Amino acid sequence: MLPIIIYPHSAFNLSDGGITVQYYLASILDSLGVDVKICNVYDNNRENVIFNKFITFKKAISSKNIVIYCEGVIGNPLNSKHVVRWILSRLGLNVPYTYHLTWGSKELVYFFNSEIDLINYSNFKQLTALYVNPIFKDFKNRAATTCFITRKNYIQNPQILHSPDSFEITRQHTQNDYLEIFNKHTMVISYDTLSFLSTIATLCGCISVIYPTPGLSKREYFKTTCFHNYMVERELDSIYGIAYGVSQEEIEFSRRTLHLCRDQIEDIKQWFQKYIVSFLKDLQDWKANKNTLSNYLNATDKDMNLKFYRNYYKDLYHMTDRELIQHYNNYGKKEGRIICRKQLK
Repeated sequence: MLPIIIYPHSAFNLSDGGITVQYYLASILDSLGVDVKICNVYDNNRENVIFNKFITFKKAISSKNIVIYCEGVIGNPLNSKHVVRWILSRLGLNVPYTYHLTWGSKELVYFFNSEIDLINYSNFKQLTALYVNPIFKDFKNRAATTCFITRKNYIQNPQILHSPDSFEITRQHTQNDYLEIFNKHTMVISYDTLSFLSTIATLCGCISVIYPTPGLSKREYFKTTCFHNYMVERELDSIYGIAYGVSQEEIEFSRRTLHLCRDQIEDIKQWFQKYIVSFLKDLQDWKANKNTLSNYLNATDKDMNLKFYRNYYKDLYHMTDRELIQHYNNYGKKEGRIICRKQLK
């Protein structure tokens, strides 16, 4: 197998989940004997607490290798003939949907989270690794107060579930700040439904509430997360410590299962190892893989592409399929909105 280079989309930041999982993946691969290095042009390969085997851009671009890019990287900076595109968040959520137009049709596509629209897609492949900072623990001394997270909130005009005096967690906060905040407050409400901070909060003994996505039941919501396949195999309906909405039943479930969260997260991390094993097997027989970008796009570009329409326009992300059709008929046509990838050409 060729050496692997991971090319991050920004400078290392321990509080950025998308960055830390790329370094953590490198660490896991390295522990399995894989020749893997990081090439970070944004911080000149700065040392960090997760993984410190690097390669310069000059050496990387002149060598034969497999390169892993996330969806936040435009094109193929290292001009590699073997590219893996790791989708850490849905296209159109953190980066423009059109980024995929700069990628190669034969790139292999892996997803960090499950994709509710692609669960039955035969070529869908998941690659997930969870980095959990060991500092997080429950000090068991907190006030009856609430904090909240917005970050990647794509839901238009959400109902405000937190009180006016609640504390907001922002991107300026560090890991040490998270530890202090989650141990200071009784509850955290996340309007960013896929933030890993919701899980970190449970390790600190903080009741963790996910803002319910309009049109998605609790089980359907988990189909959009990295936990879906684990839950299916373990025959679970919920993840410990996580409340979906603020009903009394959900809050009580979170409260009474918080003490089980750490063991479950460790179990999940071990379970995710099967993705790593499958991934390495794929890389050993590159041409046999069917999870290419072209196959993925062809699978999602049928009829009026509701998935495309939802992802391309952030203001529509919360809508159900029926609402999308109604929106296009009532407003989208007049506004000249496009409804499929072919219209981008």
